[in-house]
Amino acid sequence: MKTRHSAETKAKIAASNRGKIFSEERKRNISESRKLRLTQEQEDKLLGFWDDKIVSDAQIVAALGISKTAYDRIKKELQGPEMPKFINHEITAENMYVIKRLGENSTYCKDIAKQVGASHRSVCSVLRRLGLVPNNHNPERRMNYSKLEDDVAAFFIDNNVKFERQFNVKKFYFDFRISGKSCLVEIHGDYWHGNPKIYKYAQLNDMQKSAWRRDFAKRQLAEDLGFKRIVVWEKSLRENRESTLQRLLEDVKNV
Repeated sequence: MKTRHSAETKAKIAASNRGKIFSEERKRNISESRKLRLTQEQEDKLLGFWDDKIVSDAQIVAALGISKTAYDRIKKELQGPEMPKFINHEITAENMYVIKRLGENSTYCKDIAKQVGASHRSVCSVLRRLGLVPNNHNPERRMNYSKLEDDVAAFFIDNNVKFERQFNVKKFYFDFRISGKSCLVEIHGDYWHGNPKIYKYAQLNDMQKSAWRRDFAKRQLAEDLGFKRIVVWEKSLRENRESTLQRLLEDVKNV
């Protein structure tokens, strides 16, 4: 945080600096800041940055190719606005606009990162600060469907239930999203998800415990977003396939 000095303190600092020898670079920056006048192109670019307010002062300085001292003087003279404080040195002012434009079009986050030459984490951070939701759904992601999922998908098709497979919400994927409804359907393998009707918690291995934690997080996310999440277990499908699928169909239609 910038320190605010009292008038008395400022006078003392000025007195202590009187006669002090500055470096050649400091002298040059002070001299340039006093005589620098922006070109029309630089001024237009500066006013555009100030109007949009999505880049920091440091990024503006780099984009205009002027010193921080000169920028501070110009900003004071023109009464420039307060700019965002976050600074990511690997992202230029121009690339901030690229990230914003692509983010508004829900472009895959890693594709944005490649285009602007920044890390995936940095791009996601910028998008969140701009009030945008990063799209981490890889359009080229290879989907590996289980036989049980394929069986349920065929059942939905036979009963004219429209759906989307591997529906992405934030960092999670749900097996099915029912079109036109706030309904998600998950098909859980007994072993991989640790069916509580088969396994007690003490019997679970580390992988199954991790699956329980992930499934709990997915359930919370679905509820927070207003989705009804229906879980169908492998055990039910294998032991009572027809009645399980009919019950699923009724539950989906009643959402």
